[in-house]
Amino acid sequence: MAIQPTNIEYTFPDMDSIVTKTDLQGNITYANDDFVKASGYTREELLGQPHNMIRHPDMPAEAFKDMWATLKDKRPWSGLVKNMRKDGGYYWVLAHAIPDYENGQHIGYMSVRVKPSRQQVDEATRAYKLFKEGRADGLTIKNGLVTKTGLLTNVTQFFKLFTIRKSVFTMIAAMTVVMLMIGSVGLKGLYDDTIFFSDLYENRTVPMQDLSDMQGHIWEDRLLITAAANDVTLIEANTAQ
Repeated sequence: MAIQPTNIEYTFPDMDSIVTKTDLQGNITYANDDFVKASGYTREELLGQPHNMIRHPDMPAEAFKDMWATLKDKRPWSGLVKNMRKDGGYYWVLAHAIPDYENGQHIGYMSVRVKPSRQQVDEATRAYKLFKEGRADGLTIKNGLVTKTGLLTNVTQFFKLFTIRKSVFTMIAAMTVVMLMIGSVGLKGLYDDTIFFSDLYENRTVPMQDLSDMQGHIWEDRLLITAAANDVTLIEANTAQ
């Protein structure tokens, strides 16, 4: 029997990181405690099932089409996603997904989700509704962002994700993924940054150019975290028409 969606929102703690891994077919192979709690299912009910079992009907097909196109191009994807719980309730996440590799072989996908701001949720709700109702003329979803067709570097007024907060969330998600990667292959004692990133590049992410640049951006990310902690005013991306 299909689950009927309700208007009951589940809000998870700010510090939770919802993590899952899937195989190449999108079936769940790993679910952390935060994901189990947010989904409302037991871990036994989740493992081996298609990840889209938690897909909310309010999510436009265009968002997932963009996500899969990005991931299959061996690039990370970040975007706002509305998920449905077992009881029909819902919760919003800022999701960061990447292809998952083991011994140089592409074995599936990994996703880390954190709590988005209320502003991001409101903007995503308005934007996704346009797509669901067929009123998104002139708009597209590219790399998780709702943008104007032909102007892929401009974020529309409906969905402005290029903020310091989004950068911090994405960085935290990416670093959580890296930590999980380390644990999954039993790597220990890699406290030296040079050794760590060399090993990560050679054994885990050879096809992923974006992550190979991560070490060079560590200090920039630390500055972003410091700025966010001190309530620095968020600076949105240029929205020139």
